[in-house]
Amino acid sequence: MIYSDLILHSDQWRRLVESFDQGRLAHAYLFYGPAGSGKEAHAVELAALANCLEPGESGALRQAQDGACGQCPSCRKVQGLQHPNIQLVVPLPRSVAITKRDHPLKALKPAELDDLTDQIASKARDPYFQVRVKGAKSILINSIRELRRVAYLKPGEPGWRAILIFEAEKLCTGEGAAANALLKLLEEPPEWTVFVLVTDRSHLLLPTIRSRCLGLYFPQLTDDQVAGYLIGQQGLDEEQARILAQVTGGNLPQARQLAEAGEEPLQALEGLAGSLLAAEPAHWQRLVNDLALLHRSRSLEFTYRLQLLQTWLRDLMVLQKTGDEGQIVFNRRLADLRHWLEAWPDADWGAATAAIEQVLGHLERNINPTLALTNMILDVRDAISNQPSAVSG
Repeated sequence: MIYSDLILHSDQWRRLVESFDQGRLAHAYLFYGPAGSGKEAHAVELAALANCLEPGESGALRQAQDGACGQCPSCRKVQGLQHPNIQLVVPLPRSVAITKRDHPLKALKPAELDDLTDQIASKARDPYFQVRVKGAKSILINSIRELRRVAYLKPGEPGWRAILIFEAEKLCTGEGAAANALLKLLEEPPEWTVFVLVTDRSHLLLPTIRSRCLGLYFPQLTDDQVAGYLIGQQGLDEEQARILAQVTGGNLPQARQLAEAGEEPLQALEGLAGSLLAAEPAHWQRLVNDLALLHRSRSLEFTYRLQLLQTWLRDLMVLQKTGDEGQIVFNRRLADLRHWLEAWPDADWGAATAAIEQVLGHLERNINPTLALTNMILDVRDAISNQPSAVSG
C-alpha cells in the first residue's frame, strides 16, 4: 500500500483488487460517499496498484491481493504523485485569462501555482489531506481538453493511465462545459486507462456521467475508527477523541483539523451553554455576534461549536426519553447531564436539538446569519422553557 495510515474500506478495496487481478478493471469508477471517508486516497491506491511493478525475476505487473507493494520504482513515483501515468484533476480558479488551447495551469497566478504544488506534495504524504485551491469553484474546461489531448497517447510507462478527478461534482458548475467534454471521453474510453471520479455530492453530477461509471460507495468512518486515529496519530485522550469523532460525523479530516486547533471541547461547550442560558439578553446578543463572526471567518469551527451543543442536547434527549447511558457521547459528564434534566424536567430537548439542525440548514442556503442565529437561541430557550437558579455546564 502507498499510505501506511489510511483506514482501509476493506470490502470496497477487495472488490477493486479482485477486478484488477481478474482483468476486469472498469474503464471508469465513481467513488462517492460522505466527506472525509478516504475516497481520494483509495483512488490513489488504485492508481498505484494498476502501475505497481512487483520486484522479482519476471518484472511483470503486480497481481496481488493486498494492493501495491509500495516499494518498487513505480510505487515510489506514485507516493510522490509524480508518476507519468497518473493525472490529477482538481478545481482551479480562473485568475488569468486563457485561450481554449492553453494548459489549465496558465489560468493560475504564480502564488496560486505555488500553493497548488505545495498542496499536491501534502496530499502525497497524507491520505486525508484535501487539495483545495482558494477561489476554485469549478473544474476548468481546459483541464478536460488537456485530458483529451493526452488520453489516447500510449502511457508514459508500462501499466495503466489513471485519471483521478477530485471534487468531480464541480465538473457541472455553470453551464457544465467540462462535464460534457468529459462525457465524450467516457463514451469512447482509451485503452489501458481508468478514470476515477471522486465526489461527496454525486447527485450533482450529470446522470449521463453517472451512468458511464461503476459506482462504489464509501460509507462514513465509524466513531471508533476516527477516535482510534485521533488517539494514535494526534495524541488525544479518549474522551476528546470520541467527542470529536461523534460531533464531526466520521469526517476524519475535519476531526483532525479541529484537534489541531487545540480547542478543548468541554470548555467550548461550557462557554456556549453559559451565554445561551444567561438571564440577561445582552449575553444572548453577544453570543449571536460572536457566532456570526466565527461563521464568516472560520466556518469549520463555527459548525463544530453548534454541533457540539447539538450533541449535548441530544444526550439530554436520549436520557430523558430512554435513560440509555450506552448511547451517550458525553458519558463522562453524566452527573452534569442529570443536573440539567433535574433543573429543566419539562424541557423539550428534541425541539432544542432540532432548532440547531434547522439553523445549520438555513446557513447552507445563505440565510442571514445574525437573523438565523437569533431565532435559534430564542427557539432553544423556548424549548428549555424553565429557568433554574444556577446550572454549571
